[in-house]
Amino acid sequence: MNYILHESGIGCDKDFEVKNSKKEKVRIVGFSKKLFKEKEKAASEKAQQTKDYSLAYHVIGTTFFKEAKEDDKDILKIKEDRYAISKGRLSFTKGYLNVGNNEYVRVAFRVPFIIWILIFGLLILGICLGMRSCSKPERTGEPETPTPTIDLPIDGDDHGEKDPNQLPHVTPKEEFIEITVFPEIVVDDTTPNIPLYNSENNTVFFRFQVYENDTLLHETGLVPPGYRVQWNAKEALSVGAHELKIVIDCYDVETRAACDGATTHCIVTVE
Repeated sequence: MNYILHESGIGCDKDFEVKNSKKEKVRIVGFSKKLFKEKEKAASEKAQQTKDYSLAYHVIGTTFFKEAKEDDKDILKIKEDRYAISKGRLSFTKGYLNVGNNEYVRVAFRVPFIIWILIFGLLILGICLGMRSCSKPERTGEPETPTPTIDLPIDGDDHGEKDPNQLPHVTPKEEFIEITVFPEIVVDDTTPNIPLYNSENNTVFFRFQVYENDTLLHETGLVPPGYRVQWNAKEALSVGAHELKIVIDCYDVETRAACDGATTHCIVTVE
């Protein structure tokens, strides 16, 4: 399907420099990520209030401003030039373009594969160095400072034979905490959920908080080691790509004392 750039420029706040088919640099206007999210939220609220869901914004796909091929199904047309529209996996948002009828194309860029390898390597190293289980400190003769504790319900569903209402026996020991990292996830009507795991090798409870920008989208109770919680991202997010932050807090399974935590990021594409 062909989508034609809406070139009025009204309300736009971001310029994009693009090479056309003649290899000339041209400037097109669109919306920054921040402004688009504000307008998208306002449009969604208005659609809910009026029950006119045609007012809601729809992100139809992503462009990297690469020349379209014959077998590309979705095309972005800018004057005489044609650019491919794809799902835009493993990419970062630069802004959005208006193609009319409250439909938008996400403008993105990709990080070279070697950079992803370095990022994942540093991420794993940071988790190993920065996160440790709640091992009990050696006594030094000094009075112990009380550790903050938390009172939350046990959460999670079982992987098979485990009963989610039965706490597994875990012997606290000095070891690293394992975290499952999802750099990119695609959800749709068939697979709407994102699993939030606490590895069976851990010795602490996990509590997950999922944010988009500063908005809390989902929060779990305490997830025991070896258990998971399924979050319905398809229901919570609009169609398109979303950059989410997942905050993981850790708590001792015996005392529920707070331990070190971690924060991960992922791109969730809703189809």
